[in-house]
Amino acid sequence: MCNCRAVEILSDIIQNSILREQEIERERGVILREMHEVETNLQEVVFDHLHATAFQVIDIMITALEDRSSDDTLDVDSC
Repeated sequence: MCNCRAVEILSDIIQNSILREQEIERERGVILREMHEVETNLQEVVFDHLHATAFQVIDIMITALEDRSSDDTLDVDSC
């Protein structure tokens, strides 16, 4: 069973969000700080590499904090 009202609410949140530049910049800083914390935690790095090797054929194993190629593009325009 699907709760249609819940779907409507989630849809509205996703489609009609108002993202203020200040809030996005604050979150950008949080994300970059978390990425740095993960990179400096040896256990996290080892497990990320282990999982990346063990699950090479499964795209889902790429973590949100793993891909540093886009850290400079976290801005209002990319949302």
